[in-house]
Amino acid sequence: MKPAFSTKGALHWATEPSPAHEKSGFKGSAWESAIVQLAEASDARFIDILRKHVAAGVIRSERALAALNAPEPDAAT
Repeated sequence: MKPAFSTKGALHWATEPSPAHEKSGFKGSAWESAIVQLAEASDARFIDILRKHVAAGVIRSERALAALNAPEPDAAT
């Protein structure tokens, strides 16, 4: 039986840009959308991954920047 996740870990898919994302010109891929959506849901792991991709220029969307600049859930109160 094939393991559910790569031997590199459950989040490996998010740490390396997908070939489809590279072909898209680094914008608007399903890979990017999934990472941004999880970061918008305040998942700290994906906020960190998104921050690294934005810093490297791999993810460049306004939505990604907005997700990184959103107030912390506790700070909104």
